[in-house]
Amino acid sequence: MAAKKRSTRRKKGAGDAPELREGGLGSVEDRPSAAVKPKSQAALTRSILRARAVELKIAGASEEQIAKKLGTSQKKVATLLDEATERMQEKFARDVEKARRIEISRLDMLQLALWPHAVGTKSEDRKPDYAAVDRVLKIIAERSKLRGLHVNHVEVDAGSPLEGMAAVVYYLPKNGREADDADGDA
Repeated sequence: MAAKKRSTRRKKGAGDAPELREGGLGSVEDRPSAAVKPKSQAALTRSILRARAVELKIAGASEEQIAKKLGTSQKKVATLLDEATERMQEKFARDVEKARRIEISRLDMLQLALWPHAVGTKSEDRKPDYAAVDRVLKIIAERSKLRGLHVNHVEVDAGSPLEGMAAVVYYLPKNGREADDADGDA
């Protein structure tokens, strides 16, 4: 005879932390208590507190007001807001790097398409198309800017030993690929 299957679902709100029961950032589904490890439950609670602290800060609340509203210390609120700021900065940096890589790929494709015209292999008389040469040079300059290789201007203080010298030294990766390899990407 088959044993009856016991339900592991709890009543809504029974034993949940106050941060999970209240609305605000969206509801958290009821979960069997055995399915959520204490460490991940604490991380979830901290994540919700961090998000609420940010919401309140954006709304104009002071750290003291946020601490009272969330039932925690002002020091913890400051830590939560610092963590949120750090996470946003990291995400922004990742997004910028991703956009940079996409733009470099676009420039590579454009240069590839224009190169035969710029060097004259597409014309019958084997002469370069100077408009294409100009475009390729602009593409190269733009790629250099995106990779941080473009040096616009260098100022030297008056009286410096470098005053009067017209040399600028900068590092140019081999074939323009070393910068990508340093990130672990090929």
